[in-house]
Amino acid sequence: MANEWNDWISVYERAYRAPLRIAEISCPNCRCKTLELVFTEKLPGRIGYASFWCNTCMFGIHLSRTEIPEDAEVIPALVSRTSDREHDGATPDNSQPDIPKNEDSAHEKRVGDYTPVWPDTPDSGDESEDTESEVF
Repeated sequence: MANEWNDWISVYERAYRAPLRIAEISCPNCRCKTLELVFTEKLPGRIGYASFWCNTCMFGIHLSRTEIPEDAEVIPALVSRTSDREHDGATPDNSQPDIPKNEDSAHEKRVGDYTPVWPDTPDSGDESEDTESEVF
């Protein structure tokens, strides 16, 4: 089994480009065709986070601040009822926004409890490399 960041990114690229054909793509770890790709919309305008995992081996990756492709499964942005997004979704006392219970439980059901695969640390010791700057 290969459970490497670069393998997951390669498979993610394929799923990102054709989210409706994800059932045809094999997991880079266990080779099962049970991958899931769900985007959580952070801001209106199709910007958010990607959760990409295998429902068989329960490994996957998480990418932040990505454009959400057309035809992708999306969990909508959760908007605070009290702040009207004046503070980027936080209430005036800087606490988390109010999340209706039905939306919170839908999120738990749709994003699996998978083990994240992280990028390898560069051997050169150069920490200036931004591992989240992949362009698809």
